[in-house]
Amino acid sequence: MSSTGLTGPIPPELGDFGARLTELVMYNNEFTGNLPEELTQLTALNNFIFAGNPLSGQVSLTMAAFGQTVGYCVMDDSDLYIPDLPEYQAIDVGNDGRICAIYFSSAEDLGEDTAEDVWDLVPGTLGEGLANALVSKIENAVAKAEAGQYQAAINQMMAFINQVEDMVANGTLTQEQAQPFLDQAAAMIAIWETML
Repeated sequence: MSSTGLTGPIPPELGDFGARLTELVMYNNEFTGNLPEELTQLTALNNFIFAGNPLSGQVSLTMAAFGQTVGYCVMDDSDLYIPDLPEYQAIDVGNDGRICAIYFSSAEDLGEDTAEDVWDLVPGTLGEGLANALVSKIENAVAKAEAGQYQAAINQMMAFINQVEDMVANGTLTQEQAQPFLDQAAAMIAIWETML
């Protein structure tokens, strides 16, 4: 079902096919959101290809491990990311810094992506002042980490998380808009915690 113009989230009910489905090839469509965990029930897959869809978010450890059991798994050319953390490195069977063709993202990579996503909300949702305040926290955190000050970087990202949560509480951002920022910030913190 590639290049068919399918849109929306990937139906979790696909997992109901269990061992009866051997190929799930749905590249170059318009699927959004993340990969549902139910897909891990497709235990007989030889090909699992979702490249070229505007999917987003962190690939869960469960989904990443599942991808390593499939003969051919490709999920790149999307906004999915895999944080460069020991638990993901441990399941990288190719030992090449990627899973299902998605390269591991460093905290710096995640920071850049998050900053770009913040600016994407200007001018409609966020004013320049609010966006600049958020991006400054990210940039300061990355600078502190690059200087080896990982705890200070973590503290700065916690301040970022608090500001985003306040924006949700006061209605500036919806939870749906905020969640990618919160997830990426949490992934950055998790990476830096391994450096302490």
